[in-house]
Amino acid sequence: MRAVPTYVHALPGRLRIGVAEVKASPDAAAEVAARIRTLGGIRDARANPVTGNVLVLFDDERTDAEQIIEALETWGYLRVVRQPVVSYRPELAPEMHWGATILQITTRVALERLLTRLI
Repeated sequence: MRAVPTYVHALPGRLRIGVAEVKASPDAAAEVAARIRTLGGIRDARANPVTGNVLVLFDDERTDAEQIIEALETWGYLRVVRQPVVSYRPELAPEMHWGATILQITTRVALERLLTRLI
């Protein structure tokens, strides 16, 4: 199972990632930023204990966001999120059908009212 950050936004040479362990912990924020700066290709790393975000500026010819995320995962800074297993249960099928039907009818009525007002 893969560790999942709470937030990731990546552009070439720039990564902003949510690291829950950093939030409300200035010591953890300083430690994470310092460790990231030891990776090859890193230009700067800053961790904000208020937001829990880590901003990394890097040379995208020497490293990439995936390698940085893997390092954070290896160091134990990203939590593993266990997602529930969804399986089909025939006994729930009627309820699921009714929910979809209600949504479909509600959407149709809303569209009809919108079109009527536009005309």
